[in-house]
Amino acid sequence: MLTTKDIYETEELDFTAARTRQAVMNAKNHASSISPVKEALIDALISRSPRGHAKDLIQLAHHKLYGRNRPTYESAATRKFQEGRTETCRTVSDESVAFCEAMADPEADAERCRDLFRRALEAHVKYITDAGEGEGL
Repeated sequence: MLTTKDIYETEELDFTAARTRQAVMNAKNHASSISPVKEALIDALISRSPRGHAKDLIQLAHHKLYGRNRPTYESAATRKFQEGRTETCRTVSDESVAFCEAMADPEADAERCRDLFRRALEAHVKYITDAGEGEGL
């Protein structure tokens, strides 16, 4: 009987976590501390929609690298429906593009950028909610 060992040459992989563990410790030691007030603010903002924040920051990173926005895949659960499935969501909105463009503008006002970020997040939450309700476009 032929086995996979007969077909494929195998070799043992040596994984060591020591370097990774040390790098994490170094990063923790060199990271700037965040005040409890700032930490509470960050938690309050992110608790609204962690996925939305991540999506908008991914859009911003891509925009900074390539000068444009590109959609990424994101699903919304429709589990409230019988035999629920997933719905594909829009990840680029007019609001997220406006946010990224403002962040790329060195003359942009910080308050305007914050406002556009909030609007992008609200648009994302609306898209996710609509898709979960079976109203995705």
